[in-house]
Amino acid sequence: MNLSENIILRLEMIICLWENGGLRSVKDREKFVKIFFPDIKVYVIKRDLHYLAKNGIIDKKLNTLIEWTKEEEETIKKNYKLGTESLLKLLPNRSNPRIQWKANKLGLKIPKKGSWSKDEEIILRDNYKKGMDVLISLFLNRSKFAIREKAIRLNIKIPNYYVAGHQWTDEEIQICKKYFPILGRSKPRYHKSLRDFLPHLTEGQIQIYCRNKLNIKVDSQKDVPINFRRCRDCLKIKSFSDFVTLPPSKKITSKNKGYYFQCRECSIKSREEHYLKTQSFISTSGKEFIADNKLLLTLSRNLKREKKHLPIPEREKLLANIIEEIGLPEGCFFESIFCGNIDNHSSKIHLGHKIPIVKGGTTLDPTNLFWICQRHNVIMGRRSFDDLYLIIKSMYKKL
Repeated sequence: MNLSENIILRLEMIICLWENGGLRSVKDREKFVKIFFPDIKVYVIKRDLHYLAKNGIIDKKLNTLIEWTKEEEETIKKNYKLGTESLLKLLPNRSNPRIQWKANKLGLKIPKKGSWSKDEEIILRDNYKKGMDVLISLFLNRSKFAIREKAIRLNIKIPNYYVAGHQWTDEEIQICKKYFPILGRSKPRYHKSLRDFLPHLTEGQIQIYCRNKLNIKVDSQKDVPINFRRCRDCLKIKSFSDFVTLPPSKKITSKNKGYYFQCRECSIKSREEHYLKTQSFISTSGKEFIADNKLLLTLSRNLKREKKHLPIPEREKLLANIIEEIGLPEGCFFESIFCGNIDNHSSKIHLGHKIPIVKGGTTLDPTNLFWICQRHNVIMGRRSFDDLYLIIKSMYKKL
């Protein structure tokens, strides 16, 4: 069937269905498209209807809708308090907007999903002192969170069902007063969290007791002198010089004061921990290699020197291609007693270039790379293998 025959068949089907009361709602059109014409979009049917109406093929206007019967009106009047979800099941041929429109015409207000009736509010006011367990049994269709939220809106304080049964000791209260303003819910990398100090209590117990009973507010920079701030990972108070300044693209606020919340020491430590982790890298050919993230850092440094900005997925693929070409680093290319690092550099291995960048070489070419220690990398500098050979040869002659 060619394109023109397909369009003619579609228009004939649309005319037939329209005259029999079909294709009035979006759901009907979606079903029609899914069953008969899965290759087209739903808006095409609406466009076809406009075309047929414009040319007088369809007598009815597009906004002509099926008239409401008395039975449908009675259904809405009897069940409108149940909400739109129940009405949609009772009136399968009607959409949500049409049901809402008809209810408004009848002077009825359908309650929103999850809204509380006046009877429910009265029950909540009369029974809130009995505790959450009783309220849950009274409101079977409501969660603990929903009941608590409604109680807050009605200015009702439900007895704390989290803290009930636990007798707080002076030591626990002192820990909360000392650490809750600084920690709150946070879990520092290099310091205990509040949950670690009180492992026998749940997060909810700690939070509700500190906020509701002790009335403590969270302020991570509490009692910090001017020109100092508290690191979020080690909780040590340090001067601004120990923190990295925010880039111009970041907005300076009263909280950050133009600096990151993590100190330099914690930043370096967390970065080293990250790059010690291993992950899988998949090359262009589909081969998978397991390597630590430190190799990715080494590659990123090389690309940065070349001013090549690649997204992380592309960098990971490039690293996999390099490993596929030259293998994982088992040591320096030169393998001599002079191999090693200078000034205790964090990277034990580097990427060397057979043809240096200044002479047209690039890190993007895996065949141009090899693994090399820092000392030999410094000796090579911007030289190629041929240049290095000539220099060593001339030096050897002098000896």
